[in-house]
Amino acid sequence: MADVCRMFRNRIHDLMHPGSVDALRRIETQDTKNSVTAQTEASSPSRFDRYLQDQPQLPSLEEIDESKNTDLPPTPMVIWAVLATILFFPPTGIAAIYFAVKSKKEWAAGNNKEAHDLCSNAKMWTGITFFLGLIAYAAIMRFA
Repeated sequence: MADVCRMFRNRIHDLMHPGSVDALRRIETQDTKNSVTAQTEASSPSRFDRYLQDQPQLPSLEEIDESKNTDLPPTPMVIWAVLATILFFPPTGIAAIYFAVKSKKEWAAGNNKEAHDLCSNAKMWTGITFFLGLIAYAAIMRFA
């Protein structure tokens, strides 16, 4: 286990400090051998080879926004926002209701992307309302 921790600590150090002496030394030793076998022989047991292979690149935020399907209507959040406001925490619930209603209006007006963005805000504020309400109830129960 300590070898695995040391290996990942070295990799993180190399990524954060690419010009350091240790990083350059490790790169030189890897260049002399096959890069995959040198990496696994020098710093990790063979059972971790599959984790050391190059991972696929995560999509950027722009690619995620482009991949959203705005042809479908956004999730109706008005009911959930009202329930969260009544049952949990009204100050942030008002923001959730505002964004949910505005999302519904934007969808009716034909602004699909804006409606989906407002629906995301409504979901966020509904969640914040829910969790702040739980925290408030826990505090009330604790000190009551």
